[in-house]
This record gives sequence, structure tokens and C-alpha cells, in this order.
Amino acid sequence: MVKLAYVRNVRKIFDSNEKEINRLAPIVAQINSWEEKTKKLKDEAFPKKTKEFKERVEEGEPLDNILPEAFALVREAARRTIGQRHFDAQLMASIVLSEGKSPNKKPEKAKLCPLLPRSIYTL
Repeated sequence: MVKLAYVRNVRKIFDSNEKEINRLAPIVAQINSWEEKTKKLKDEAFPKKTKEFKERVEEGEPLDNILPEAFALVREAARRTIGQRHFDAQLMASIVLSEGKSPNKKPEKAKLCPLLPRSIYTL
């Protein structure tokens, strides 16, 4: 299921914390499943999606349910605006940050990570 090269890259960032990687991998898969849908969105749809996320939170939907779609939206916004796409390992580090924990990551791999948790906390 998970490619060997992918696991090697993630291990470089998380120092072989397999239990944490196994916990985060399904969430990353959910984020990735939103990628094609977010690519099709027009720029004008991004603020509308943010408003939708806020409404869902106000109605009591847990942030964990919204996180995959919200992170996919931020990933697409970064790709469109600064030409950089978050790697899966950066998504994992961002999920950990959004949980209020400190990921064990190498600094050179972390420059896009803070964008994602900030997006979920603004909701």
C-alpha cells in the first residue's frame, strides 16, 4: 500500500517513528483524495470554502472532520500562489502541529508546515 520510497522519506523527517507514521498515513491519504477536486476550484471559490468550513465548525462539526479538506485547500493555494506543493511528510508534520504537538522534523523540510495548522485554527 505505502511505497517504500515514501516511507523512507517520511522516516527521515520523523526519525523512524513508525507508530506515528501509521497513525498519520490515513489522514494524509484523505488529504490527497481531495487534491483533484481542489485543483478544479476557481480562485473565487477559496473564500467560499473557508466560509463553509467556519459554518461547519459553528454547527459543531469536529475540526478533525474538516482537516483533510481544509489542508487540501491550503496545499492547492500554496501551489497556485507560491508554486510550492506540500509533500506528504510536510502534511504529517502539519497534522502533528495542528494537534498542539511538536513534530520531530528536520528544519529544512519544515518551511511550509506552519501554513496548514494556521488554516485550521482560524476556523
